[in-house]
Amino acid sequence: MVVAYLVLQRDTLHAVHTAGGDAIVRLSYMEHSHTEAIRWCMSTGNETLVDGALQAVAMLRLALDQETVTDVLDFIEARSPQDGIYFWPAVAAAGWTGQRAHDFLTSCISSPRSDIAEAATNSLAGNYGTHRPL
Repeated sequence: MVVAYLVLQRDTLHAVHTAGGDAIVRLSYMEHSHTEAIRWCMSTGNETLVDGALQAVAMLRLALDQETVTDVLDFIEARSPQDGIYFWPAVAAAGWTGQRAHDFLTSCISSPRSDIAEAATNSLAGNYGTHRPL
């Protein structure tokens, strides 16, 4: 796949990684394998690629299974709470169930970043909010 090739190149622009992660999830969603695509993006360790993948999860309002939610949150919570990578999972979690998602959102409410705190507040109320990522 051309998208995977582009996002694996070290000199690829940040925006291409973000768009690539989004595209990979969107294309896999049509084949009902979005969890595999999300896991592949995380396996690269590329935070920008993962951010794009989670952007697609939020925009498509994908309800992930508990195992995938746990894996995503393990990946995210290994980073600083000030990191922007918290934003899209905070939006996407509006459609996630379980204590882990609830605990994540509760912790995001006290984020030093107002965009993440607002997204978490909306998600706890079951509202995805309105976002224009590009």
